[in-house]
Amino acid sequence: MDEINKYKDSIEYIENEFQKIIKENPLNFDKEYLSQIRFKVTSFKKGDDQSYDVNYEIKGFDYGDDYSNGLILSSRDGLSIEEEIAKSIYDDIVMGTDLMRKDPKVRECIDRAEEEAEEILENKKKKDKKKFWGWARPEIGKGHHLGDCHIFWEEKKRILKEKYNIDWKTPAEINPSAKFD
Repeated sequence: MDEINKYKDSIEYIENEFQKIIKENPLNFDKEYLSQIRFKVTSFKKGDDQSYDVNYEIKGFDYGDDYSNGLILSSRDGLSIEEEIAKSIYDDIVMGTDLMRKDPKVRECIDRAEEEAEEILENKKKKDKKKFWGWARPEIGKGHHLGDCHIFWEEKKRILKEKYNIDWKTPAEINPSAKFD
């Protein structure tokens, strides 16, 4: 039996819990944005240590047709694992969404600034990797290190202000109680 069929009830429960959280909208997020979100669990596995590995797809505003993500977590806060997964994905969407992108002209500037920031940072890394990083940080994927997002966001913010006079806020600024790495 494949993993999808083995955990079919849990997958349906996660998807239903996610829709319930979207309707409740506990963080009072943009309703127009949330109404466009389409969510589907693509895999769900129980780990050896009371953890669960879930992969999912999201479609809707600002998510391309191939956006997928995954997470590994354990149940906490008195919630079932399915409720915890749905809540974590909702939180991830809210914290990771840039509502400035709703304006097509601003979205175009943001896209250009992201491309430019990536290129600038890549060139800095190639030029002098040790000087660029300044200290040893754990690698969290091919070519990515803990804290990369902060360096990228600051460069993106600088470009948006200097080139387009856009006052953009980083996800860390928008969500001060969240930790990003």
